[in-house]
Formats: sequence, C-alpha cells, structure tokens
Amino acid sequence: MSKIIKYRILPNIKTVVEYYSGEIFVEDLFEIKKEISKQHDYSPNYNLIMDLRDTDLKMDQSDVLKYIEFVKSSSRIKGERNSALLTEKPNEFVVATLFGLINKDLPINTSVFTTLGAAVNWLFNSFRNFSVLEKTLNNLKNAP
Repeated sequence: MSKIIKYRILPNIKTVVEYYSGEIFVEDLFEIKKEISKQHDYSPNYNLIMDLRDTDLKMDQSDVLKYIEFVKSSSRIKGERNSALLTEKPNEFVVATLFGLINKDLPINTSVFTTLGAAVNWLFNSFRNFSVLEKTLNNLKNAP
C-alpha cells in the first residue's frame, strides 16, 4: 500500500481534517504539520480529526515523545484544541492513547475513536457537522 497523506482545512467549522493511508512514520507527521501550518486559512486552535484507520503507523513511545516536543516547539502548530483520532487497529490505538496520556504539557485534548460519528459528537457536542466531515473524509480518501 502506498503512502497517502491529505488534509483539508475547514475554517467555517474551525476544523482540520487529515487522512492517512499506508506506512506512516513520525517524520511524515512533522512534514504534514509544517505544511498545514503555512496555510493562510489555518489556525493552531482549530479542532482536528485525524483519520488513521487505513494506516500502518510505524511509531513507538519514543516517536510519540518526539512528536510532542515538535509540537511544543512550534507556535504555529501548538494551540488550544480538541484532537479526535480515528483508528481501528490495536497499534494505532495504543500510539494514539499514548499521545493522549503523555501530552499533559500541551493545551490539546485528545481522544481516540473508531467511528467518525463518535468523534464528531465529542468535538462539537452534537452531530450537526457530521455530513460535511463525512463528505470531506470521503473526498480525501477517494480523490486521486
């Protein structure tokens, strides 16, 4: 499976949607976060939906610590937000849970979900943005 990393910034609902597929390393996260942070319609305070369900995440605890230090050191990336991580595989679940447990120095609330509906409900306390987020994720996943 080839590596795919795509994102869409949705300023009207203050959310960034990221889609990942294939083998993903911590360096891939560094690069995509740098790219997103350079966009004019991006804010580090936008909520995040990170879809990892189609990945083979090649990260361990030391990589999670590297990622947290990377976020801490970048004012364009570090912001107050909620991050919903979508995953279905045990390894991705463990890595995502580790991030949530050890990022206490960051103003980021992280939670792990297996469905988009649960993630949307947690982020917005309702399902009002579900259809736009579902369509966005499908477009990211299926676009060439």
